[in-house]
Amino acid sequence: MFKDGELPDHISAIRVRPSLFESADLWTDEEADTFRIEPRGFVLAQTLERVEMPNDLMGLIEGRSSWARVGLSVHLTAPKIDPGFNGTITLEIANMGPARVELVAGEDEPAQLMLIELTDPLDVADLYGAGEGGIFQYQSDPIPRDRR
Repeated sequence: MFKDGELPDHISAIRVRPSLFESADLWTDEEADTFRIEPRGFVLAQTLERVEMPNDLMGLIEGRSSWARVGLSVHLTAPKIDPGFNGTITLEIANMGPARVELVAGEDEPAQLMLIELTDPLDVADLYGAGEGGIFQYQSDPIPRDRR
């Protein structure tokens, strides 16, 4: 997740480039069974489950309405889980509500995975991670630092 407080003086703006995820000035790792998200807070989290999508199936990660009703958004703009993806799913959680929201690992279920069967399975060359753009393939951490 982003470090608390203001950006360091030498960072005037964030540009989305592969090096963004390597910046020790921006990110902090924090593991906890219980996590509180402050109003206007943002955190990258990950599912406990690992997902492996075959070439004829894609998924959409969506928030659940009970959590949305208290202001929690579970993904901001990236709901699609591509055919061929293998890893944990990163949740981009933002609290847009007026109160602190608490999540407990293994107990709360703020997200759901919807599966969509493809009429024509993708060729192996077209699967997620087959090219050089699949930086999230085999992820085990919400911040893609290790691209193996």
